[in-house]
Amino acid sequence: MRRGVIVTVVVLVISAGSWSLAHAGATPAQKCAQSKLKATGKKAAAKLKCYKKAVAAGVAVDSECLTKAGDKFMIAFQKAEAKGGCTTVNDAGAVEGDVDIFVGDIVAALPGGATEAGQKCAASKLDATGKKASGKLNCQAKAAGKGLAADQACLVKAESKFTATFAKAEVKGGCATVDDADAVELTVEAFVDGVVGSLVPTTTTTTTTTTSTTVPAPVSFAADVQPIFTTNCVTCHTTGFASAGLDLSVGNAYANTVNVTAGESALKRVLPGDPANSYLYRKITNAPGIIGQPMPFGAFPMPQAQIDTIGAWIREGALNN
Repeated sequence: MRRGVIVTVVVLVISAGSWSLAHAGATPAQKCAQSKLKATGKKAAAKLKCYKKAVAAGVAVDSECLTKAGDKFMIAFQKAEAKGGCTTVNDAGAVEGDVDIFVGDIVAALPGGATEAGQKCAASKLDATGKKASGKLNCQAKAAGKGLAADQACLVKAESKFTATFAKAEVKGGCATVDDADAVELTVEAFVDGVVGSLVPTTTTTTTTTTSTTVPAPVSFAADVQPIFTTNCVTCHTTGFASAGLDLSVGNAYANTVNVTAGESALKRVLPGDPANSYLYRKITNAPGIIGQPMPFGAFPMPQAQIDTIGAWIREGALNN
């Protein structure tokens, strides 16, 4: 349970302004976000298609194919910003990094194995994953151009195609991994949500009213997160017996996690503001891309409320509070 306090505040009531935006036409900021979302989806799909071809043929991925996808992405971002009105600029590098991490996670989660059947299965799954990411970002792009929420029918259509392709691939047999549609889907959702959060402008109108509300207190590392580590993790991760070089004991846990590169991955153990790309969070949620067993070892999963607390702490900036 998150702690909170009851306070009386003056609240800004946020209105989507959908009627006025729909009738006034897209703003420059919305057009820019629309273009960038489309370009990001195309890059993710194009890079996964490069890996699809490589896996199907049992060869290394073609670097020229990857470069071509990256070049088209950069040109699209530059073109969008040249038109003016973008809420954010010079963010191509950051978004490109998110795409590359996503693609790397998906490729790691969907190996082809040593058999022709396994390679064909992985190729189908990689292609389906790229199409889902692109499809969902296209849904978001259409909505961003109108200042509206994404159309649910559009999102469901992208999901249905993805699920059907994974099921069809596994029915044929020989897959190196099976029953992984849900895990891959979570990775896609986290990626799409992150990109939308970075690129979609918030255009609102406001009215003022007075109301009483519950304002949740920030998650405290000392009071909320450290007790979770102490209860679940210090058997293996403590001073003098720090498995994988990770000490989660009181007084050491924060310095061993926040902005510290994981021993098993190039990711940070905890990346402030980004649970999806925090290796510790991936380990406790068994997300794709982890090495070895999910954590806690022998007691996975920990209670969902504890997972949510750690996720909220990371999203709030992983403060040492």
